[in-house]
Amino acid sequence: MTDEIILQSDRTLSNWHLAKTIMFLTNISMKLIQIKEMQLLYDKGYTDDDFIISKKSFDDYIDINVFNREVVLDNNIDLDYVRFSSKSNNAKDFWKKFHQLNKPMIFYRVGNNQYKSLYDGKNSIVFKEISVNSPNIFRIIGEVVIELGLFIGGQYLSNQSTEEVIKKIEMNRNEIVHHNSRTESRLRKIEDNQREIMRQNRIIIDILKNKQYEDNIKYEKFLLNEKEKLGKRLDNSLINAHLYFIDYRLQVK
Repeated sequence: MTDEIILQSDRTLSNWHLAKTIMFLTNISMKLIQIKEMQLLYDKGYTDDDFIISKKSFDDYIDINVFNREVVLDNNIDLDYVRFSSKSNNAKDFWKKFHQLNKPMIFYRVGNNQYKSLYDGKNSIVFKEISVNSPNIFRIIGEVVIELGLFIGGQYLSNQSTEEVIKKIEMNRNEIVHHNSRTESRLRKIEDNQREIMRQNRIIIDILKNKQYEDNIKYEKFLLNEKEKLGKRLDNSLINAHLYFIDYRLQVK
């Protein structure tokens, strides 16, 4: 069993916007997974010099399971990869490439010219369900869905504060010239529904934070900085999708 979150958009997404949302959630998750895997390897004693990043983005036509095994790279490694070293300019180039590419691939050294990808078929996220009809629903499972969910949930609450929702409702009310009981009832229903969504999402976010704390992964400061950059990018790209939680299932250890 693995962690699972179920998200829903509070508006109907066009096919183009739906495809863009799926792609972006996948790309962000791919980057979160690799940052997490880097930290786990640091905890095992790996050092900066053990990591390299490909100069090209992952090819969607390649079977991800190919990266479940080690690969052998020749001595001209610098032609196709950027080495990571926090004591040189390579570190800046490494992270620049990481954020620049939609689907970056980081590898770590396991032997002489032998490397293993941080991202493979074993830890990639999976969309178990995508609803193309309204309401748009995304059911996602994987190792980093908690981190992904906290990014999305926090973004939704910050963009949909109670005060903002009430303000929008009041604006709609003022635009209606002829008030009647049916209109007032509909507006109250919208307001109550929004309050309940926000209440439930706050509860789920607290649960996910507790689960994240229990997992006890303490990130190096520079890795936390890279995660924060991903969160800001997520905010800017999903601001019109308005995704929120409708359910979750967490792995029991």
